[in-house]
Amino acid sequence: MTRYSTDKTTGVPAAGKDANGKCMADIAAYRLLRVLAVWAVVLLHALYVSYNLFQTQLSGAVIEWAALLTNELLWAVPCFLMVTGALLLTPEKPLTCRKVYTRYLPRILGALVVWTPLFALFDVVASGTPMNGERIVEAFRHIIVGDGWTHLWYLYLLIGLYLLMPFFQRALIASSRRELYVLTGILVVFLSIVPFLQSTGFVIGFTIPVTTIFPLYLLLGYGLRTGRFRRLGIPLFLAGTAASGFIFIYMMRTGLETKGSWFWSYASLFIIVQAVGLFLTVQRLFRNHRSGRILRLLDETSFGVYLLHMVFIRLLFHHWRINLLNRPLLFALAVIGIYLLSFILTAVGRRVPLLRKIL
Repeated sequence: MTRYSTDKTTGVPAAGKDANGKCMADIAAYRLLRVLAVWAVVLLHALYVSYNLFQTQLSGAVIEWAALLTNELLWAVPCFLMVTGALLLTPEKPLTCRKVYTRYLPRILGALVVWTPLFALFDVVASGTPMNGERIVEAFRHIIVGDGWTHLWYLYLLIGLYLLMPFFQRALIASSRRELYVLTGILVVFLSIVPFLQSTGFVIGFTIPVTTIFPLYLLLGYGLRTGRFRRLGIPLFLAGTAASGFIFIYMMRTGLETKGSWFWSYASLFIIVQAVGLFLTVQRLFRNHRSGRILRLLDETSFGVYLLHMVFIRLLFHHWRINLLNRPLLFALAVIGIYLLSFILTAVGRRVPLLRKIL
């Protein structure tokens, strides 16, 4: 049985060797995927917030390229989930209810309980609104209702997936490769293709009792972890990116609604193809690499960067009302600065034992 060394704060397997002395090279690929995904998330959120806040100050061309780039970055969350599936659902790493509920869930719940009210109170202070007991109570109410800062939706998603993951693993271990392919096909058809057809007015009465696309990404990460289809990575990524971009531009220029559409969702077949392509590409290019110190540090701080980057985005764009989209170079420098500040705060914060548990 494969043995993994594990990061005690994240529960994520670290680079090492298996029982046969073979280097766990794919761990470096998974670390890199998480780092790329968090970079994409920072850029995506900066773009999305900017062009929505400053639409009246931007030309149609600027809005179009910003919206297009935002849409092309939607592979980030799927790649996070695929890495999670590849690492945690593997048969070599038994995932018991006790392990999930005592190791993984407390960290996500702790982060949610701490950061949700703090972010809400940050808005109160940054906007110059007087602090009072009602606003403090409201800040904590956001935890239960789930209407705090929008990027925290991912934590609620992780909690739901973690609750079910031990059962997912047992079902997958008991399944043959052919059964895994059939299940993947069923989920793609009913959670991606059927919703698209229905959005065009084509009525389909058949359905399955699964309403969210996200377990599919866990399954894809698990199924693709062996690297059987690595050579398809680059063609799939390019095809998904090109098709998504072409159709999105067409919809924008013909006045069709993009926001809230199938194309602007994680259920989009183009996003699925794009995410799978990138996952396979990084696996192929880094199959013989081990995690260096810098990559490990960037990966270990990715969760904290995800949590904290919105502080600087909201401060810069929402509270200070600084519009940089008309000046792409300054905007790019601002995004890099947001990432670096979030990285530094996370790296420093993780040196404090209590903060380390929620960053």
